[in-house]
This record gives sequence, C-alpha cells and structure tokens, in this order.
Amino acid sequence: MSIKADSANVEKASWYVIRVHSGSEYKAVENIKKNAELYRVNPEDFVDFFIPSVTTESFKDNIKSEINKNLYPGYIMIKMKMNEKSWMAVVKSTKVSNFVGGVKGKPVPLSEKEYEKIVSNATQSSIAAKKAQDIVVGSRIKVKSGSFESFEGIVKNIDDKTSILTVSVSIFDRQTTIDLTPDQVTSINKAD
Repeated sequence: MSIKADSANVEKASWYVIRVHSGSEYKAVENIKKNAELYRVNPEDFVDFFIPSVTTESFKDNIKSEINKNLYPGYIMIKMKMNEKSWMAVVKSTKVSNFVGGVKGKPVPLSEKEYEKIVSNATQSSIAAKKAQDIVVGSRIKVKSGSFESFEGIVKNIDDKTSILTVSVSIFDRQTTIDLTPDQVTSINKAD
C-alpha cells in the first residue's frame, strides 16, 4: 500500500520500523493515515507503508483457502519525512506502540542495507511460499537436499502451521515416512 509523494520528499524520507499490536498491522496503518489528517500532517510526509508478508494457501478440513501471513507480526515499516507532526501522528495512533530504535522522540531510521535485507527476506519467503503452494497431499515429489536426496515419494500430510511435509518414500523396498520442508523437495506432478 502506497501514498504518492513528490520527489523532493522522497529524497528526504527514511524508512522506520514501528511496533504495533500483533494482528493489527493493517489497522495501525489506517489509524496512522487518519491521525495524519487530524494532526494536519503534509500528506507527502508519509511516502510509503510496508508490511512484509506472504500469501499462502491453507488447508483446513480439505478446504483450500488463501491466507496473508505477516513475516514480522507486530511490526510495520514506514517511509516518512520525520518532523514533529509526522512523529506525533504515528505515536498517537491506536494500535501503535512506538518506533523501534533510538530514544523517545528521536527514532533512528533503517540504513539502506537493513531495509534491503528485510525486502530480500520477504521476497525469498514469498518465493518459498509459492513453491509450497504447488505441493498438495498426494503430490509426487523428488527430494533435492538432505539425507534422502534424489529419493522420490508421495506427500501424505502437510502441517498447516509449520508447512512441514510428511512424505512416504521407499527405503529397501519398505515404505517409511520422513518430514521435509517445502524447499527440500521439487514437485514431479500434481495430485490427480
């Protein structure tokens, strides 16, 4: 979610991490926007909001649904031009605890390297989540890393909370189950 800003403010703006009530990340962003109007903050002082998250599929009672999972529950990132009004709009917002880093009233922005690392983690998690979505119970897979590398098997169960796959493989002509993570396997074909 973004707010347009002119190029002058974009150059003066920095990324900050804000601690918010866990599970209320999107509501906290809405509240900051409302407070920005209340405190008459220049709308261009808030350049962008970023909530690192991935969309994954969940299976409950054999019903597939998409869920948005926050990578850092209880935290949001905001690119803003820091001044007294913009600071006040953030810290006085409902569902917001405070800025992360610095001392009260003087938050420290993220370095470009820190910001890039967070974005990279979110991107990598998103790629892993998309790969995991291709694997369903009954899928034929090939193990690509670990002790059982190059073994083929069938996915028997997927833990909704941890995404751990329980896979049945044949060892010495006997079926046995092993637990693997989605990044350890590649799909041979989808379940029929």
